[in-house]
Amino acid sequence: MSASPTCSELRSYPVGSAQHAFYRTLHARQTLAFVRGKEEEYTTFERRRMTVAEALGLMDTFVDPSDPDTRAPNALHAYQTAERQRGSEAERNGDRERDETCR
Repeated sequence: MSASPTCSELRSYPVGSAQHAFYRTLHARQTLAFVRGKEEEYTTFERRRMTVAEALGLMDTFVDPSDPDTRAPNALHAYQTAERQRGSEAERNGDRERDETCR
């Protein structure tokens, strides 16, 4: 198995690539007014009601242009992130026994 990419390699895209343009646009539009507007729009939780399974299924329909691994479904990425976070929390609390699935 190959080594994991370093932090500098993970989100470093060539100038002119679709990913570079994507992040450049995001950073240019990320103003305080924009963020406050989105908080107001999305923190009411009145847009749509769904179960966790439905939400994960809906995530699989979204294509993240910055994702270096578009072969795996987003629900799997969410699971991997949750497992890694759970492991990090367990290590901070001194619990070494945990699932090693997503290391």
